[in-house]
Amino acid sequence: MSVFSKMSLTARVAVVIIATNVLALAVTSWLSWSADLNASMQRAETAWSETTVQIGATAEGAVKWKKAALIQDAYKMYSSDPSLGMRFFLAVNAKAETADSWAAVSGEAAAAEARARAIIGKNPETLVMDKTVAGERLIVSPLGLDKSGKRIGYVASLWSAERVEQAARLQAAYFAGKQAAVIAFVIVAFLIAMRQFAGKPLAALASRITSVQDG
Repeated sequence: MSVFSKMSLTARVAVVIIATNVLALAVTSWLSWSADLNASMQRAETAWSETTVQIGATAEGAVKWKKAALIQDAYKMYSSDPSLGMRFFLAVNAKAETADSWAAVSGEAAAAEARARAIIGKNPETLVMDKTVAGERLIVSPLGLDKSGKRIGYVASLWSAERVEQAARLQAAYFAGKQAAVIAFVIVAFLIAMRQFAGKPLAALASRITSVQDG
């Protein structure tokens, strides 16, 4: 016989209730984390895209004339504050020459630039977001046109999604903790009531049946 079949009725009901609630808690926690992450990521992607476009608009003239110092001033706030998530920046002029390049970690620069140039090489007319690397968003934004109608260049920025994902995990953990506390309270209250109103009558009934069988 299984352990479950050897349990009392009250214990069986308790096991079923606890298992059901634990499963429900796991599912709702995952759904909460997924929803929070998607919503947070969408807001972050919108903010990163707007920032990249703004930097490009501010540094457009400097990109055309390859004035690196002026370009750096346009994104200095993001490159100097790691908490904002920027990991890499690239600006190229109409000839695809590097006007300026920056990386938070020098070892990441080559790979990031290769990805950015692969997109720039297709001469996109609108903003492009590359999500091929988990936990990162690479954004390439075209600059305006010069008097001859030729594209001035492009700017590209790479952002880390680590803080966004961490915030979503913390929010999900907070939600799961609240749910677990409520579920635990309900289960304890139910077990007390079950023992009081069902356990004792059933035990008395079983005792009477045993007495009858014994004569």
